[in-house]
Amino acid sequence: MKMRGSKQLCGATNRDGSACQGMALADGFCFSHSPALREKRMAARSKGGQHSAKSARLQKMMPPRLVPVFLLLETVLKELYDRQIDAKTAQAIASVSRSLVFVFTAGELEERVRALEKGRK
Repeated sequence: MKMRGSKQLCGATNRDGSACQGMALADGFCFSHSPALREKRMAARSKGGQHSAKSARLQKMMPPRLVPVFLLLETVLKELYDRQIDAKTAQAIASVSRSLVFVFTAGELEERVRALEKGRK
């Protein structure tokens, strides 16, 4: 058990193989590595960017129905990078998301064409 002063350090290792320097919680892991806190981490990640300037700009540029898809893919990317999910799962999520966006885009384009045709009559 590694210590920093009187505090116990996290028992996990980082991607580069070095020991995590975060302060351990009751289970011996920091907030980022504790298996018991996975759901809280996911909720914090999704909540964390909701009020950022990037998120606000995204919501203005993107159809509102696609914002959750973007946020999901952003979470998947982070989890893939942190090796919390495997590449095959991330690819499947991206593929389904791509299909969802394609269907939405086609429907939106069709709606615009109908509006233009209606305006010409």
